[in-house]
Amino acid sequence: MSTDNNLWLTKLAPTFPNFWQGLATLEECQLIMELGTSGFLSSVQLKNLLTNPDGTIQLPGVGATLRAHQFSDIYATGGVKKGEDHECLELVSKDRSLKLVIRPTHPQGIRALNYLTGAFADEIIPEGCHLALGSAPHIPKLCPCCETSGQFRVDQIEENPITCILASSHWQNQPLMISIRSSAGSWTSNHLPERLTVMADWLVSEGADNLMRLNIRHLHAIRYQQIIFEGEPYLSLELLNSCGEIYATISAAQSFVERPWNFILGCRDHPYTIHR
Repeated sequence: MSTDNNLWLTKLAPTFPNFWQGLATLEECQLIMELGTSGFLSSVQLKNLLTNPDGTIQLPGVGATLRAHQFSDIYATGGVKKGEDHECLELVSKDRSLKLVIRPTHPQGIRALNYLTGAFADEIIPEGCHLALGSAPHIPKLCPCCETSGQFRVDQIEENPITCILASSHWQNQPLMISIRSSAGSWTSNHLPERLTVMADWLVSEGADNLMRLNIRHLHAIRYQQIIFEGEPYLSLELLNSCGEIYATISAAQSFVERPWNFILGCRDHPYTIHR
């Protein structure tokens, strides 16, 4: 890690498939997938990464699919002015709907990251310039009416039905299937909540090997429906923002969750109309 207080970024000019295949050399990493209003963190073994001729990247084992050509800004971060000693990769999609952070967890992965950075380096810039340009994914702007409703949801976050459903999953020891998706990629993974915390607008659910974040201020509506997954009936909750966009989906086998979910969603002390 750099001891220089003035950190630098190396902007990369990746080519397909070479750069993406090179990610496999990072091996074990922490992968963070961030939408403006949701996020998921998990360990991933990148040596299993697959590149397809259509430009999609698959990460077997964590249910992630990326569309390589949708990423326009790719940086190696935490480096020094010489373009060395980087800590992680940041990838931001063209429409700023998705940001990925890939952080190697072993020394050999850090060395591989520096080698990969050198092979595709385009420009070395101060970290402050990157932050000024905007490195966070886009968050929808709330109108005054939605802002008032959003503040109420934040104030009542502990009684929110999604909080109750995650707590129910913990007490039942019943894993949930979590999906987040954007035009640049998607991630579907099992998640068993072990600890729920609140950080400002965010409900954070920590599992044994992954973590999910949901922005409750932007949880405008919930769509509740039955789906078929691998031939079995599942119940699905689509979380929608004020623009009607799905920013996360929570699903589970119907036989395990139908009673608690119906009870929680049937209570009238939450601010949502449940769309079915």
